Amino acid sequence: MITSEWAVAIFRQANQAGLKCVYVSNGNATPEVLQYLRPHLVGYKIDLKTMQDRHYRSLGGVLEHVLDTIRLAHEMGYGLRWSR
Repeated sequence: MITSEWAVAIFRQANQAGLKCVYVSNGNATPEVLQYLRPHLVGYKIDLKTMQDRHYRSLGGVLEHVLDTIRLAHEMGYGLRWSR
């Protein structure tokens, strides 16, 4: 999540202007990044691509890391909504 510092700078300005912000992620986030983003967001969207680890690995990711991020985001109070 290399864009998080840039995003927070924008989110701060947007919040001051009365706008609400949402972050769209591939689900590869550390607890530190989720904590850093939390005060500035009303939503956090994770694009869950598949429930098959081999498919995630073919995309350059690891399913368990994405699932860990989903669990942690939920524990931190980010709202969860499912869409197709």
